[in-house]
Amino acid sequence: WLADGNIEYLGRNDFQVKIRGFRIELGEIEDRLSRHPG
Repeated sequence: WLADGNIEYLGRNDFQVKIRGFRIELGEIEDRLSRHPG
């Protein structure tokens, strides 16, 4: 976290992020959102 509240993201290029020790596949989130009827 930066002082202005933003997150600085460095190093990965495989569409994964790690939040509180959990690896999150951003592609899976995007897929689920695109399937949502709303």
